[in-house]
Amino acid sequence: MISANLPWVESPFFEAELKLRNLSEEKIKLVDEYHRNGFVVLQDLLPQSLIGTVREEVERKAFNLNFPLTTKRDD
Repeated sequence: MISANLPWVESPFFEAELKLRNLSEEKIKLVDEYHRNGFVVLQDLLPQSLIGTVREEVERKAFNLNFPLTTKRDD
């Protein structure tokens, strides 16, 4: 195995490292996408209902200058 001071998916030896791994086709696709693009899009990781709830809260709280906010400094 080739040693480098960075994650193997970011290594210039990525192709050689990938051959040493026992990964499913799905995982190979994900690590290859990460290697090429620097990020991976994970489909259907969170339920749409949770995403909708968070978006509603952000709209209601984060962009509302009158929303009461307390911090540790307020204690």
